[in-house]
Amino acid sequence: MNKRRLLITIGMLMVGLAVVGIFTPVMPTVPFLLAAGWCFSRSSPRLNHWLLNNKYLRYYQKNYRERFGIPRHVKVKTLIALWLLVGAASFLYHEIWYWILLWAIGSGLTINILLLKDKKTQDEAKNKPDEPQGPSGE
Repeated sequence: MNKRRLLITIGMLMVGLAVVGIFTPVMPTVPFLLAAGWCFSRSSPRLNHWLLNNKYLRYYQKNYRERFGIPRHVKVKTLIALWLLVGAASFLYHEIWYWILLWAIGSGLTINILLLKDKKTQDEAKNKPDEPQGPSGE
């Protein structure tokens, strides 16, 4: 298998994992999309264009790449879903190593989400007061 085909295969695998990550709060989405973008940018301009312009996937990577952040309400919903699932999953197994692993992953994801910049929604941006001008009125 040549390098181009290998990168396309890895990129498609990364896209698949990212799609799974959209529906499971414990699995990340953006890192897999960024890895897929890296693979596609080095192997297939067509797939790279598809990934960057995909109606469902572009939102995740655009906000990350352009450092827009995540709206606060999305963070809250994500953290609620994460901890509800972690709590529910804790009752499935009664082994201490499983609980420690599960809660460590949940804590790490929580810290990561909280450290991401808050994205201003359009309503917040419209209600933002004008910034004061300098002494020269510029």
